Amino acid sequence: MDEELRFHLEEQIQTNLAAGMAPAEARRAASVRLGNTALIKEDTGAVWRWGWWDAARQDLRLAVRLLPKQRGFSALAVVVLALGTGANTAVFSAANDVSPNDPLALLAAATALLCVGWLASLTPARHAARTNPMAALRAE
Repeated sequence: MDEELRFHLEEQIQTNLAAGMAPAEARRAASVRLGNTALIKEDTGAVWRWGWWDAARQDLRLAVRLLPKQRGFSALAVVVLALGTGANTAVFSAANDVSPNDPLALLAAATALLCVGWLASLTPARHAARTNPMAALRAE
């Protein structure tokens, strides 16, 4: 990466010298035109690397570091994950047993899924309806 940036800097210096600039002025103008090399390296690295993988790894490391410090939250997280996995398994098993040729069973399964979705969104929706957006933004 450094070699590539040096190449572009030297090319711009040569262009500036050919335009009649003094050597010091040509180097300075080329540096200004190229911009912040550290930022260029960071942006290029973010494109070349798996940025999402780095972010996920950092989030996981933070979570592992914080879990022992907040035991109540950790226990709640484990319980919620267990309940979610169990509910997912139950819904999948029920949906898997539905025959596509039986319209009544399809209607019952669709109704059950709609009810579960509605109930899952009811509490956050009620909370959002009661929260003043400006107060929430100030609290952050």
